Amino acid sequence: MNDASIQLAHGGGGQLTAELIAEVILPALGPDANAQNPRALADAAYLRGGPECSMGVSPMSPTGVSPVAKPTEASCDNDAAARADSNAPLSRPPCMGETPMRLTGETPVLRSATWAFTTDSYVVWPLEFPGGDIGKLAVCGTVNDLAVSGADAAGLSLSLVLEEGLEIALLRRVLASAGRAARQAGVRIVTGDTKVVERGGVKGMILNTSGVGTVWPAATLGFDRVTPGDKLILSGPLGEHGLAVLCQRQGLALRTELASDCAPLNALCRDLVAQLGPAVKCMRDPTRGGLAAAAVDLANACRCDIELDEAAIPQHRAARAAADMLGLDLLTVANEGKLLAVVSPAAAEQAVAILRAHDLAPHAAVIGAVTRPSDQPLVELLTTIASRRVVPMPYGEELPRIC
Repeated sequence: MNDASIQLAHGGGGQLTAELIAEVILPALGPDANAQNPRALADAAYLRGGPECSMGVSPMSPTGVSPVAKPTEASCDNDAAARADSNAPLSRPPCMGETPMRLTGETPVLRSATWAFTTDSYVVWPLEFPGGDIGKLAVCGTVNDLAVSGADAAGLSLSLVLEEGLEIALLRRVLASAGRAARQAGVRIVTGDTKVVERGGVKGMILNTSGVGTVWPAATLGFDRVTPGDKLILSGPLGEHGLAVLCQRQGLALRTELASDCAPLNALCRDLVAQLGPAVKCMRDPTRGGLAAAAVDLANACRCDIELDEAAIPQHRAARAAADMLGLDLLTVANEGKLLAVVSPAAAEQAVAILRAHDLAPHAAVIGAVTRPSDQPLVELLTTIASRRVVPMPYGEELPRIC
């Protein structure tokens, strides 16, 4: 990494982000945190619970899990958790089993399950935009990171960093929106933290959410399960979130209202895995860097070439028009409510039918395939004029502060 300081492009989910993680972040976190491990600091880490097993987290280990012999003590530096009933069980959907995880001042105890854990921070600007706001985005983003890892969120944390002078009315709207999104996803926000910094210290507010949830028994997901012939399925049109935020930020008016696709994907992912089981090989939500970054990541991880069919990729007319007007490639624009799934070829038609049965995915389609093993994997787009072009990993941040 040649840069002496952090640039906006290092947060774009593309090549510079990959370099930052591989050359700066992972080497500092221990011998198992290496760029060759495809699960190193993935969207969600897998944890394994036993009869009395605490959260022993080792996301960079070869298995992604690390059993711990017994619960360990941990301080509780959290306002909400300190005031909460220390034995209050978390509610969960029926599919998550009957054994509760209890909130205590010690390390939460996991019993007889495999769990997933994730965290994310949100810096989107403006704070409110058509189709959503930073509160809805934070909840949906964390729920979705767990969902594409094959897990339902059992509980979320929500931490706020607020700028001095922020309007209380705006804060109330954002928090109300976060609450609605949590209820829609069937998850509780159970703890959090609040900090206030001087004017100019942040722009409005920054949110952080973390989530933990049990992995569905039928979920056997992993890059290592992807093989030539597998099909790529996209749940709907690309680019709506990134372009809605950008148009709001720049004051661009479109004849057709363009709104963010921000939505929780857990029900979509759960139904797909429940009905198809091991035929679902891998799932991703193409956020920063869009479909391009997700497809290149997939190709590099499974060491196979991938072919995308431009004519098959669902498109929103307003998003297409906005992207053309702004000179953007829809493949690289962020999404916050889309699922990219890799399934076995025999299950592809059924997978599309399952997704289309949901309100969030009426335009789901097979958009490509894994083609052949390769030492230097490529993602190619078969264009509508029957030519081919290589889809590169986006270099940096075309649209800063988009999530």
